[in-house]
Amino acid sequence: MLTHYGEFLGLRNARKHMGWYLETSGATSLDLKAWRRRLCTEEDAQQALAGLSEFYAAAEAAA
Repeated sequence: MLTHYGEFLGLRNARKHMGWYLETSGATSLDLKAWRRRLCTEEDAQQALAGLSEFYAAAEAAA
């Protein structure tokens, strides 16, 4: 999305998908709420990607 739409619009489109991915991750609702707030309001694409990596690393470690 970032390549196709550019960073500004691509990130905005990607954030709704990030929210859906987070919801299906199996994270607890309390964790999910904090991560959604953090990732779905991020204005920097690189920070959003880093946050997704961090989320999934934490989820893997908890499993």
